[in-house]
Amino acid sequence: MTTEIGDRGHARVDTAPHVSDEIKTTTCYMCACRCGIKVHLTDGKLRYIEGNRDHPVNKGVLCATG
Repeated sequence: MTTEIGDRGHARVDTAPHVSDEIKTTTCYMCACRCGIKVHLTDGKLRYIEGNRDHPVNKGVLCATG
């Protein structure tokens, strides 16, 4: 997390830090629904997984299985 000094002398915190270098879209295979997911990669390695809001099945919501 990065902290900077703002215009009024107050510290500003970066609330959206850089998570990945690349994002690939795919589907989850943990159940029969095949929800859409976004896979975040850093240096080619898995960093973070989130629901794909543009996918027609799950609209970005992931279940506890995935």
